[in-house]
Amino acid sequence: MHPPPYQPKQPSQQPHQPQPQQPPPPTPYAQQPPQRGYAPQPHPQHDPQQAYPPAWLDLHVAGSRWTSALNGPRATVNGERIPVDFGANRVPIAPGNVQVDCYLNWIFEQGRASIRFQCRPGDVVPVYYAPTFIAFAKSRIAHVPQERPGLVWFVLLMALLLPLTAFNLWNLFR
Repeated sequence: MHPPPYQPKQPSQQPHQPQPQQPPPPTPYAQQPPQRGYAPQPHPQHDPQQAYPPAWLDLHVAGSRWTSALNGPRATVNGERIPVDFGANRVPIAPGNVQVDCYLNWIFEQGRASIRFQCRPGDVVPVYYAPTFIAFAKSRIAHVPQERPGLVWFVLLMALLLPLTAFNLWNLFR
């Protein structure tokens, strides 16, 4: 024996009985209210008829997590943070005046470098960021490949610290 098919309940004809409250319909993902202090960031709007973004930024970040900051580089384009990592990064940008800021953020912000340029629709603009080897030197950024500054100071610091560490360990375990 099969149960009868599902039929929605008909509203009662008695006006004195309160109707149960229906939950509001779910909101689309982008319009959900923030939860636990997280506020969703607005995403740039993309015209569906436009096949490609108007311009591209080819951001090349020199170094690695072992020779720079362990949590990676940070970059902003016209004040908006973009996801980047060491190596080559291709990011869509709006044509016109563009300012790119790059830095490392480990214990504190270090190695900030900025560049400004203009681009037209369809341009691919190469930018090379070379963070420093040490926290207190200036980083470099340009449209051509750059050498990483601070290598001499880094080598001198390691040449001083490694023998000092080896001497202390030898005295500790003898």
